[in-house]
Parts: sequence; structure tokens; C-alpha cells
Amino acid sequence: MSLTMKIRQQWHNDLDDTRDAIVSHVASLISSRAPIWKESLKPTLQGTVAALGMQNIARSQSKANSEVVGEEIRQLIKTFEPRLSGVELEVNEESTRKNQLEFRITAVMHTDQGDETVVFDSFLDFSTSKLDVRKTNLV
Repeated sequence: MSLTMKIRQQWHNDLDDTRDAIVSHVASLISSRAPIWKESLKPTLQGTVAALGMQNIARSQSKANSEVVGEEIRQLIKTFEPRLSGVELEVNEESTRKNQLEFRITAVMHTDQGDETVVFDSFLDFSTSKLDVRKTNLV
């Protein structure tokens, strides 16, 4: 969607609007922190907002744990973003050497206009706590 369309508010529930909303929501999911008592939740509360957020990722800042962080992100998206299905997450292992995590999220986006494969290139810097989730045109 063009910047001009956004400024003039000339969009209404189109694919770009939905994609932008999903990017914002996924960034919020990854940025949120789970309660410290997440493990002690009753099974009926798992998958609800009571368990929303990432575990303490400071302990997972190594190459050995990049898969753990990636799987946690994938599960968060799968559980709390119903507009996406078939969520796959690919971690760039080279990025873990610099205390960063680069990953690509690929999924199928479901909208009233139809289904579309989307790709989000993402970057998480553990040193600065910077998170960047961006849509790409590569599929």
C-alpha cells in the first residue's frame, strides 16, 4: 500500500491493510513478556491471554537455544494470530554470533479477499532489545 493512500485514508480492509495489521500484531506478540508463573498455569489456561508472551529470552541468547526461541515465536504466532496458518520459522544461525537473531516467518494469510502466502523478514537484537518485523515481497 502506498504512503499516499495511507495519508488520504483511501484503503478499507484490503490485503495490505490486513498484512500491516498482522505485522504490528506479530511484533507485539514477540515483544510481550510472559508472566513468570507461566509454567504453573492450569492446563485450561494454556493458550489464553494469561500465557501470552515470550519467556525470558535473555537465557536463550546462544546458538544452541536459537531453535528454542524460534519455536516459541512460532507457537505464539500459531496460537494468537488466527489470520495466519501453516506458520514456518527459519532462523539464520549466522546471526547468533553477534547476539542477534534473524529469522524469516512464512505463513498463509487468510482474509475475506482470499488466501495469500506472506513472508516476514525479522530481526531481534538482544543487546539493544530492538525488534523489527517487516513484510517482504519474496515468496
